Amino acid sequence: MGLQKKIFIYAGVSLIALMSLLTWISLQTNSQATDMVYQERMALVKNITLSIDDIIEQMSAEAAVISLNSSPDDNRFSSFLEHQSGGYTIELVTGSGLVLANSADDASLIPYVSAHWESIRLLAQENQSGIVTHRHTGQQAHLVAFAPLTRLPWGVILSRPQEQVLALPWMGGRPLLVTGLVVFLAAGLMWLVTRQIVSPLQRLAATARKFGLGDLEAPIPVTGRDEIGNLAGSLDNMRAQLKHSLDEIGEWNRELEQRVKQRTSELEELDQQLREQNKERTALLGKIITTQEEERQRIARELHDEVGQSITSLMIGFRLLETQEPEKMRLGIAELKRLSANTLDEVRHLALELRPSSIDDLGLIAALQQYTREYTDKFGVSADFQASGFEGKRLRPEEEIALYRIIQEALTNVAKHAQATKVSVLMSIRNSSIVAIVEDNGKGFDVHNILASRTKEKKLGLYGMQERASLIGGVLTIEATPGKGTTIFVEVPLKGD
Repeated sequence: MGLQKKIFIYAGVSLIALMSLLTWISLQTNSQATDMVYQERMALVKNITLSIDDIIEQMSAEAAVISLNSSPDDNRFSSFLEHQSGGYTIELVTGSGLVLANSADDASLIPYVSAHWESIRLLAQENQSGIVTHRHTGQQAHLVAFAPLTRLPWGVILSRPQEQVLALPWMGGRPLLVTGLVVFLAAGLMWLVTRQIVSPLQRLAATARKFGLGDLEAPIPVTGRDEIGNLAGSLDNMRAQLKHSLDEIGEWNRELEQRVKQRTSELEELDQQLREQNKERTALLGKIITTQEEERQRIARELHDEVGQSITSLMIGFRLLETQEPEKMRLGIAELKRLSANTLDEVRHLALELRPSSIDDLGLIAALQQYTREYTDKFGVSADFQASGFEGKRLRPEEEIALYRIIQEALTNVAKHAQATKVSVLMSIRNSSIVAIVEDNGKGFDVHNILASRTKEKKLGLYGMQERASLIGGVLTIEATPGKGTTIFVEVPLKGD
């Protein structure tokens, strides 16, 4: 259904509702007017009964009855009723419905039974006032009011045709004709106004359909300064803002695509790095296994060559002592003691290389102090060790052995590659972390090039230290500059007991 038809229908429904409201108001007004007429008639008939009661009181009830019976066509009651009629028929009736006096000029028919008696008989019997509608056979309806007297068992009937009593001039047919004409003119005017409203709206609807198809280039023409013109202006502003927003969204999409590509490239690079790290970790694990086997071979070889030879020499020496003279025997025993002591030192040295017993017995700090003292004697590099914050404290076993091996590997690298004359080791507890620093004055190296090198032998030691640090939740950082030495930082979170 088109907008024009909708507006026309809505306006028609509103007009019908308005006419219905006017009709309802008219009916309500008519009902109120009818009530007022009824009240007025009851007041009139009651006033008449009061006046008749006054007449009876003045005459006495016996005199009033005698007056009516002696001269029914000429009595004081008939004269009074005639003056009170006002276009109504007034009858003075007995308790059986006989008319004793009326407001008509001709009283020759008195007494007679009132034509309205059957309609008000119940009211009379109950001595009640009221108004009823009574219709004679073949005649129009009458509005009949009744009120009983108080002095005698009589009553007063007031009657008049209902059409005359309730006639209202404005309820005729002429107003309906005028109303119909007004409705017709209103419908025509409504059609013209609808056309004036719908045409611009139809143009706006056509433009909106272009919006729906994505055409935001053409501006919306503003044809006036009324509500429709304001609506057109608002739609044009919305079109411009929407076009601007779409342009911004397009730019954002392009920027987002660029960022996605960049992020994808970074993720691919990170994935490649992870793959390389996994390869290096695998290689490191293989190197560790190989190193362990080589270490076993070395220890086995040293046990065989040095310790075995020493024990063999001891056995041969003991055999020779059996045939030696006392003086030579004494010298032989001294040599055997010296050889036994050397053998014992070699066995202890092998045991310490496998795992320093001082770590288990005295803790990390004592083991590092002993190691740095032996390091200076063994490699000829001045080693300085300082520790703070460890008074009366022991770390977890896995933390102590991991830190010991990291510092041992760092000092071994200094002896092998750094060409340093001095190295310092610092152990401390700062806030809630364990910090270890190994710093030398050697030739240094390019950390990035070594870590990025494809030669695994150059970086497996560094990766081994990083792996040991990560296993205890720590972080290892290497700072080195060619010609300016190397510093290794290890920081491990301090955990509760």
